[in-house]
Amino acid sequence: MDKLVSTFKKIARLLSIILLLVLAVLQLIQLINALSAGGSFMGVVSSITIDLLLVLLFATPAILLLLKKDTEAKIALSFLLGYLFISAVINLVSYGVLIDGNAPALRVIYAVISFILGLAYGFVLICFLLEKIFKLKLMKLGFLVLVFSLALIALLIIFEIVVAIDEGWTFAGYLNNFAYDIVIPLVMVFGLMLLDEDK
Repeated sequence: MDKLVSTFKKIARLLSIILLLVLAVLQLIQLINALSAGGSFMGVVSSITIDLLLVLLFATPAILLLLKKDTEAKIALSFLLGYLFISAVINLVSYGVLIDGNAPALRVIYAVISFILGLAYGFVLICFLLEKIFKLKLMKLGFLVLVFSLALIALLIIFEIVVAIDEGWTFAGYLNNFAYDIVIPLVMVFGLMLLDEDK
């Protein structure tokens, strides 16, 4: 398993750049949708402002990595990952409310996978904090959980497509879910491995 983690760390830089740029593009698409959406003037301005800030937040580390400014890139990536981990844990664990015997089976399976993924990232976040604060060597276990989470993400991709077709999601809605449930967790996995590559 250590060799598997090491293998993923070797490609973490390239995948982090690609995934961050994909995330920035998806957020840019959401920005364009906000421009064409109806609603109050301030509502549209607020949506555009948030989307523009997120585009910059996602694109900055990727551009710095491409420019070989690794020190600055890793500082920017550290702040981004802190935000993403907390947001993703809250977002994914919140799917627990959909685990209901009266809900459609596909939706329940999708919610269960999301919930487990959220718990996994919560565990990794705790391992990271305990290692940084109390010098406990827990991130070796944390990285194993991150590798395991890749299998859950693969399952989530399949079930997200099936649920989207079954429930008739809009294209914009699917892109939003794909960004937050698939791309962001992948950025978290490989971004954290990139920050740890020199250790």
